[in-house]
Formats: sequence, C-alpha cells, structure tokens
Amino acid sequence: MPDLPLTPDARAWFDAAVARVTAGPAAIRVLFPAVRRHCGREPLPDGRTVDEAARALLLTALPLQGEALVEAVRALHRYGDPAEQRTVLRALPLFDEEGRFLDLVRRPCAATTPR
Repeated sequence: MPDLPLTPDARAWFDAAVARVTAGPAAIRVLFPAVRRHCGREPLPDGRTVDEAARALLLTALPLQGEALVEAVRALHRYGDPAEQRTVLRALPLFDEEGRFLDLVRRPCAATTPR
C-alpha cells in the first residue's frame, strides 16, 4: 500500500478502515465519506489530495468481484458528494480493466446539466 502522509492517529484510523472494508465490504458505505474528516485533504505531489488517495485505496481493498463490485462502486458514486464522485471516477483504472463503469464516465455531472 502506498505510503500516505498521515498523522499517527489518521494512519491508525485508515489502517483499521482498510481492514474493516476487507473483512466486510458493506463498511465502505460509512468509511468512504469519513476519509476526509480522519485523513485530511492536504495536496500530494501527483495532484491528488490525501483524502482522494486514501479513498482510492479503500476502493481497491474491496474484496468484491463482478456484479457485486459494480453495484458497490456505483452506489458510492451515486450517493457521494462531488469529491467522493471524483475519487470514484479517477480510481476506476485501478480496478476496472473491463470497462464496466463507462456509464459513470459518460454521465454528465449535476453541476453541468442544464436545468
């Protein structure tokens, strides 16, 4: 797992979050939105923020495959705030080699959809 610049408390929370997601994938629904509060949002040299990188790592910790993975990721995108939705989209190349999430990429975001 890449080394994120986390405080000791944030590292402990994040490591526990990864373990919880690995043990029970449903835990990601609560942990994914909480990442920013626990890990911070400092900028990283690659242009992401700490919370974005941590959320991407949580996604890769999901022990799901096939339709179960698709449903979990789509739900995180659907119900997430804009930062969470952006993380889902940017993390897709980490675990989607089959193009199962192209509909998420093609969907216009609410901020740009005419009313």
